Amino acid sequence: MSGPSRMPFFESTKEQFVYDPKDLHAEFEWRKDAADWIEEKVTVEAAYGNERLPIYLFLPKSSSPPYQTVIYWPGSGSFAQTSSKDLSQYREFEPHLSAVVKNGREAVYPIYKGTFERRERAKAAPTRQYTEYLIQELCTT
Repeated sequence: MSGPSRMPFFESTKEQFVYDPKDLHAEFEWRKDAADWIEEKVTVEAAYGNERLPIYLFLPKSSSPPYQTVIYWPGSGSFAQTSSKDLSQYREFEPHLSAVVKNGREAVYPIYKGTFERRERAKAAPTRQYTEYLIQELCTT
């Protein structure tokens, strides 16, 4: 079959989420000791704008590094929450992540744009600005 080649749909969609590489400027915020894990909070520069992306790490006490890592994508309830403080007490943690950590894996919980204290709503939809907001909400780094 001849003719112009077309970029597959996935490849063309994936291109919308590509950001230029840059230094994350990671900053350690704090560390808490719990019975089965160590919880740490770090922040990094987001790939867009001048925003900081908070990330919670739950490091298992039952195993040693290097850990298998699970990056968590929260349920829709996180879009209504106003704070990620005490994240291990959040209703999704016990049923979805505590077993991961207790079984020796590291759980990484980014505070995605639009969730917890990073909540905001786009100013107008459907506009290019709204599309860009959704891309930032879905692709934090």
